[in-house]
Amino acid sequence: MNLDAKSKGVLKYNHFNYDTSKLLRGLFSLEVMMTEKLELIEVDRLIPYARNARTHSPHQINQLRASLREFGFVNPVLVDDDLNIIAGHGRVAAARAEGLPKVPCVFVKNLTPTQKRAYILADNLKIL
Repeated sequence: MNLDAKSKGVLKYNHFNYDTSKLLRGLFSLEVMMTEKLELIEVDRLIPYARNARTHSPHQINQLRASLREFGFVNPVLVDDDLNIIAGHGRVAAARAEGLPKVPCVFVKNLTPTQKRAYILADNLKIL
């Protein structure tokens, strides 16, 4: 990841460009939408994002499983109203492998379809 001086505030990461001024405006705006709903949802009801750019190796899933056993499920999965996973695919896979029937989910209601795709990509690239 690099910030090129010539890019005038555009963050470049593996051929994807992110306008950092838009990201910062959203972070510091008083109009930031807040999620209001956290619920335990059955793992089998959650729908993975079919075009998710990131996959998790068996080793990564085992690391996540160990983390779940050590610390519990402290980082909720982000989902939309239709239970499509926005963030947390690896945690859901680890929970399923551990035999957990439900996981905590935060419902994200304020994103457009384009924003959802952008968030999923940004989360996978860990630029958020």
